[in-house]
This record gives sequence, structure tokens and C-alpha cells, in this order.
Amino acid sequence: MSEFVIIKPKDVQKINCPLCGSNKHKMVRTNHNLRIVKCSCGLCFVNPQPTKKFLFKWYNESFYYNPTSEENITRNNRGNEVHKEVVKIITSFKRGGKILDIGCGPGALLTYFDKKRYSLAGTEYSDLEISKAKKITRDIFKGDYLEITLHKKFDIITMVEVLEHTQKPLDYLKKIYTNLNVDGLAVITVPNNDWMLMKGYMNDLTTMHLFYFNKKTMTESLRKIGFRDIRFHINVKANYYENWYKTLVIQVNQLFSFILFRLTGLYKGSGIIVSARK
Repeated sequence: MSEFVIIKPKDVQKINCPLCGSNKHKMVRTNHNLRIVKCSCGLCFVNPQPTKKFLFKWYNESFYYNPTSEENITRNNRGNEVHKEVVKIITSFKRGGKILDIGCGPGALLTYFDKKRYSLAGTEYSDLEISKAKKITRDIFKGDYLEITLHKKFDIITMVEVLEHTQKPLDYLKKIYTNLNVDGLAVITVPNNDWMLMKGYMNDLTTMHLFYFNKKTMTESLRKIGFRDIRFHINVKANYYENWYKTLVIQVNQLFSFILFRLTGLYKGSGIIVSARK
């Protein structure tokens, strides 16, 4: 647990629901000294939320970008199966084009694409991660995606396990829509708030997740921006953790969730993988 988890009153601010605008929320649970609330529209989020200043400090000074920390190693390993599913979606959509990966980290997702077919770009906060990502492509833009001015549009924009960390998720979706070419594809992944094991996951503040989406609230968010042809995908293999027992439990759960989704359309897996067209 990072020392920066101790959040003082001056480091938080109250917000209205970004999906419906309501300021009436029911508390779901407390997460250390943060409150997770549920709006009448169904969206769950931290409220009050950490300020932008606090989050900048947390991401740059905590364990989050420490390459030797167990948390970081585990997070990178977990991304592998999700990355493979995202790549499958993209290559089925278009066998070439301009890709932007928001919050690209060290560029792990971008390594899957053939540079002869795809023009690769990414955005990232951390200088450490940028230095790694630039070994894959020189087009890495530093800073918050919302504050970066891009002078070109993209055929595909990805945002893998990032949206839940942002303070203004619908603003990010709106900018993604703006930065896409007509008929362009957005592929977004977030943890699934309808996951059967989510209650325990919500209590892990080391992730600094500010929003908790499910299939319903993700669909409504994308539609509100103007996206169409919204499709949900699920990977049969689970995310991987350092703890083998935890991995086994989640793998069994993910396999069950995969079968349930195929048979009934119910979406109970650990993560949401959604694609949408402009």
C-alpha cells in the first residue's frame, strides 16, 4: 500500500454524476477514506474525488510506475490477455491504418502491430514509461490526453484500463470521438462493476479507480457521445496475477462468465472490452 493513499480533506472535491448530472447518490461502501457512491442512473464512482494535483503526485511518486514493484509487474502481466483480445478486434476491423493508444504506458499494446501496416502513436504521463514507449514509436505525446492538441485524426483509438482512472470519463470519450476519422473504431477496456468478485476488488485502493462501469453504463456513456455499432467482447482466458491461487479462482470465474455471455448475453466477466464506431 502506498503512503500516498492517505488523502486529506483538501485533496478531494465533490462532483455530480458525469453521466446524468445528478447530485443525489447512495453510498455503496467506503474504500479506506474514500466513499464509493451509486447514482440513480447506475454509475458508481468515488465521491468526493481526489483532486488533479493529488492524482498527479500519486501517479508520479507512488509505486504505480515502479517497474520492480509487485503491483506493477502483476498489472503488466494481467494486460497480456486483454491486449490479445483488443488486437483481435482491431485486426478484424482494419488491416492497417493510424492507431492512437491513450495511456500507452511502456507501449505494450503497440508492440503487437506490424509497423508496415499501422502508423502507431500513444499518449502517456510518465517520463519513465515514455522512454520505453519511444523505442516502439517516436509518436508518443506526453501529458493528459484531454490537454494534448493532436493535429491529425486516427482510424483506431484504444484506451486499455485507463478510463476508470480519469476524473472526466465522458470528456475523454468525447475527445476520442472527435479525434477519430469517420467510421473510425474506438476500443476501450475497463473493470466490470458487475463482476461477481468486484466487491473485494473495490476495496483495493492501490488501483486508484475513480469510476466503476458495467455494460449498461458503458453503453449509455458511448451513446451519449454519439458512438454507434457498440459491441461487447469477452476473453476466455483470465488476467494473470503473481498469486497462483488468485489466478486460478479468477480463471474459473472468467471461463464461467465467457460461457454465460455466449449463452445468455449476461456480462459478468472481470473486465469490459467494448468497441464502438464513429
